[in-house]
Amino acid sequence: MQHISTFAEIENLYFSKKDTEKLDKYCDEYLQENKQDNHQQRIIKFYQGFANFYLNPKKSKEMFNSLLQIEDIEDDIKEWSLSNPSLIEI
Repeated sequence: MQHISTFAEIENLYFSKKDTEKLDKYCDEYLQENKQDNHQQRIIKFYQGFANFYLNPKKSKEMFNSLLQIEDIEDDIKEWSLSNPSLIEI
């Protein structure tokens, strides 16, 4: 049986800041299962951007930039997404 990641699981991985490869994988799983655009999905995309900051900087920057394209993006996600791409050197 395939593991389906939960929001709480992903949040715990994000805040532990230990296993970014697992965080990226769980974010992918979550986003594949949850297609509806809502705050949780946007937070997961932000977490995935974080997970890829060093693993895959190009993907990280793409995740942050995709969040910034959302017209009604929440202020917290917008601010976090604005500050992170400028720190990535590709």
